[in-house]
Amino acid sequence: CLRPFSRIAFILSISSGLSLRLLSPATLALAEQCLSEAIGCAHKSGSQTQRHLTCASIYLQWGSMLKAAGKLDIAREKLQQSLQSISQAVMMSRSYIAGLAEIEAALAAIEIEVKDYRRAEALCEEAYLIYSRQGAQAGPDSRAQKAALLRTYGDLYAAMGQYIEASRKYSEALAEYQAIRRAGRQAPALDMAMALNNMGSMYEGMGNYADAVANYKIAARL
Repeated sequence: CLRPFSRIAFILSISSGLSLRLLSPATLALAEQCLSEAIGCAHKSGSQTQRHLTCASIYLQWGSMLKAAGKLDIAREKLQQSLQSISQAVMMSRSYIAGLAEIEAALAAIEIEVKDYRRAEALCEEAYLIYSRQGAQAGPDSRAQKAALLRTYGDLYAAMGQYIEASRKYSEALAEYQAIRRAGRQAPALDMAMALNNMGSMYEGMGNYADAVANYKIAARL
C-alpha cells in the first residue's frame, strides 16, 4: 500500500516549479489513479480514527491538486469528502480540530472561485473561530494555517468588493507570518508572497497603483 504514495510523490516532484495547468491530462489522470489507490489502502489499514485522518489528508491533497489544475467542480467534491472524513475523526477526538479548520479554509478558497460567497464566508468564520480558540497554545504550524485562512478571508472580501475588510484580513495574515518569524521559526515565504501579491491585486483593482506596486515589489523579493 505504500506504492501509490511513492508514485504520487514522483508525479508531484516532476511538476515542481510549474503550474499544474501545464501538465498533460494523462499525467493528471495518473496522479488521480495513484490517489484513488491510496484511498483504497487507507480504508484497509489502521484504526478507524486513523483511517478517517488518512482519507482526509489524501482527499485534501487530491482536491488541492485539481484546484491548481483548474478543475474546480471535481476539486470541490474531493474537498467535501476530505471535510467529511476529518469531521468523523473530530467526533472521535477534538484533538484533530485544527485539521478541520485547515480543510474548511481550502474549501472556502474554491467557493470563492465559483462565487459562492455565502458558503465561503461561513467556512472562513468557522475555521477562524477554531484557530482563535487555540490562542497562545497555537504552534507555528497552526499559526501558518491561520495566516493562510486570513489570506483567503481577504480574497473573499476583495472578491465581494469590500476592500477595507479585505485589507484588514491581508494585514492580519502578514502579522501572523511576522509573528512566526519573531518566534525564530521559518515563515512560509511563498504564502507571504501570495498574501502581498493578492493585496497588490486588490489595490490595483481599486486604482491605487502606488500601493499595488509596493506590494508587488515586496512579494517579488520573497
